[in-house]
Amino acid sequence: MHINAFVPTRGVVLENDAVNAVGVPQVEIHLPPLQDKQVHQSTAPILLCVSTENGTEHDPQLFVIVHDAGGQKRGRLEQIWMWDDVPDRPLKWRVFNLMLPFLIYGGGTYTFGVYAGPDDQPDQALASFLIPIILDAPGQLPQGQWPPQ
Repeated sequence: MHINAFVPTRGVVLENDAVNAVGVPQVEIHLPPLQDKQVHQSTAPILLCVSTENGTEHDPQLFVIVHDAGGQKRGRLEQIWMWDDVPDRPLKWRVFNLMLPFLIYGGGTYTFGVYAGPDDQPDQALASFLIPIILDAPGQLPQGQWPPQ
């Protein structure tokens, strides 16, 4: 299986075999500072596009995991699907508009990755991207910041 796209977005619209993504690339997140014993709960919209040759990968399984700057797992989702072959084509494609819930215990650079196993570490990612989370926004998120409210 090939991972053709794995990017953070502000939103994805799937139309037949095409994808329209908004807010690509997302380069950082600004959130209000955390108070004592406070945790931010967030959801990351992510575009995942995969392909493979017909005749293979009929029951694939992938894990999308976010790790904080210290390497602690802060969110995970499991993606399982039945992937039928496409008649008269050499390849089959699948596009996912994922919503990954995760927790933010502090600022730093978070690693979002696609993994083969549920307990894989950031260095085992099949594909990944980094997003700095900066805890400096006063009160509410500014208009247009991710994650959207």
